[in-house]
Amino acid sequence: MPVRPNRIGSGLGTMVKVPAGWFIMGSNESDDEKPRRRVSLDEFFIDKYPVTNAAYMKFVRATGSNHPEWLESGSKYNVETGTDAHYKKPGSALKAANNPVVGVSWRNAKAYCGWARKRLPTEAEWEKGARGVDGRKYPWGNQVV
Repeated sequence: MPVRPNRIGSGLGTMVKVPAGWFIMGSNESDDEKPRRRVSLDEFFIDKYPVTNAAYMKFVRATGSNHPEWLESGSKYNVETGTDAHYKKPGSALKAANNPVVGVSWRNAKAYCGWARKRLPTEAEWEKGARGVDGRKYPWGNQVV
């Protein structure tokens, strides 16, 4: 049985506490986000940063789970350098060890969270964690950067 990290400060992502209270959820600009409304949540913890390729590959190696879609089966991915024998493009956004992992199914994301002794946030938790309590359009503010 692989060793599992602790919930907070595990080396697989720093978690931050999001306090209980109200926030503005949704948007009136997009049909699938309507209506913009006030939602109240209990306190919760969420990763401060996205899960990296390096962290996800530790999970893959420890559990034999599915690798991300961009990584060919049998690749010798190097967690430290973000390179492997099948994909040699230097500086690829998909492969860089410290970049967010992409190409992972919901089921594998949930399995990763269980292994890391965490859980996926609900839609409301993710939105409050990303947008804050003041209804910002983006995590950094209201303007596209």
